[in-house]
Amino acid sequence: MSFKDSFIRECLNIFKKDELKHEIFLIMKPFIQHILKELYPYLFISLGFITIIFILIVLIFILIVHMRFFYKDSQLLSHNRL
Repeated sequence: MSFKDSFIRECLNIFKKDELKHEIFLIMKPFIQHILKELYPYLFISLGFITIIFILIVLIFILIVHMRFFYKDSQLLSHNRL
C-alpha cells in the first residue's frame, strides 16, 4: 500500500465522522442561505412562468378536445381539404 492510498483512506475516514459533517454544514449554511436569498425572486418568477405555461397548455388541450367532439363534420377539421 502506497503513502498516497493510505493518505486518501485516512482522509475519507476523517470525513465520515458525523462531527466533521456537522461542522462543515455549520460553515456552509450562511453561504447557502445567502445564495438562496439572492435566487428567491428568480425562483418565484420561474414558478410563475411554469404555472402560466401549464394553464395555457391545459386550455389548448380543452380547445382541441372541444373542437374535435363538437365540430366533427365541420369543414375546418375536414381531412379532404387541400
